[in-house]
Formats: sequence, C-alpha cells, structure tokens
Amino acid sequence: MSLAKETAHVKLDLRGKVCPYPTGETMKALEAMEWGQLLEVLSDYYPAKTTIPFLCWQQSYPWELREEEGGLFRILVKKEKGESKPPPEMA
Repeated sequence: MSLAKETAHVKLDLRGKVCPYPTGETMKALEAMEWGQLLEVLSDYYPAKTTIPFLCWQQSYPWELREEEGGLFRILVKKEKGESKPPPEMA
C-alpha cells in the first residue's frame, strides 16, 4: 500500500533547514501526533534522506521517500506500528 494515496494530517516544510532540525522537528511532530496519522516532511537537506528513515525504522513506522524536482524530496511517515523497511544505505 502506498502512503502517497493518503492525506497527510501534519505537513512540515523544512527546506533550508540543516542538521539537527530535519530529524529533530520530525521527531517532535511524530510525538505530538495521534496514532494512525500521516506526516509529510518536505526537505532539501540530503542527509535527512537517511536520518529520517532511520528514525522511522527504529520506531517501526512505515515510511516512503518521494523524490521531487530541484533537489527536494518528501518523506511520508505513518505513525503506526507496522512493517518498516531499513533506510536506503542499510537495505
């Protein structure tokens, strides 16, 4: 099932933010969210392609990475215990 077919309950626009903000803000958002809600993170900070999925994998939250134009990417995270794949470099 694709998370992209669901509507995000919370959206974070973290363009221009660098370490530690993308992962830290993602963690804070997930902590504040209800179970079953979807988080959408927009970023241009390349290391966040690894750090945010790693956070999700540790928590067993399903996640998807979507590449955008201009070096942007979206990470969709479902706050639920489910099957979570490892981050790209760990796969």
